[in-house]
Amino acid sequence: MGSNTASLQFMITNAMKGTLIDELGFLPEEVEVMKPEVAKEVIEKRMNRPFGKRPMPDAWKRDYDPDGGADGSRGGLNLGPVGDLFRSLFYMTLMAGVGLGLGCVISPEVRAGVKQAAKDLKRELQGKKKKKKKKNQHPSTL
Repeated sequence: MGSNTASLQFMITNAMKGTLIDELGFLPEEVEVMKPEVAKEVIEKRMNRPFGKRPMPDAWKRDYDPDGGADGSRGGLNLGPVGDLFRSLFYMTLMAGVGLGLGCVISPEVRAGVKQAAKDLKRELQGKKKKKKKKNQHPSTL
């Protein structure tokens, strides 16, 4: 009984690499850049490396853009959703740093809070307990 579910190959396993290199004649450097869905199909069809001494077609490679960025994309290396995630994290971290820096420049309370947080973090990393605040002390006078 066949399954009606679609599957997407998102990585090339070590077993697949072994089959592609040892049994089907692909070069290790080709397997490293091959699209996982191409690798799956090649293995399923038991297709030996079909292009002789010529290099593997670009269309079989991950991150291949047939339009060369003509669609208005950013260009460069496209890492897909993982790259988008890291790019987003980078920009959020950058913006948080800029915001915190501006806050420290503009507000003495923020600057004092950041200094105290840095001291607390340093103590925690050294394995020391956090100092307790005195009840009469206002946070801006730390």
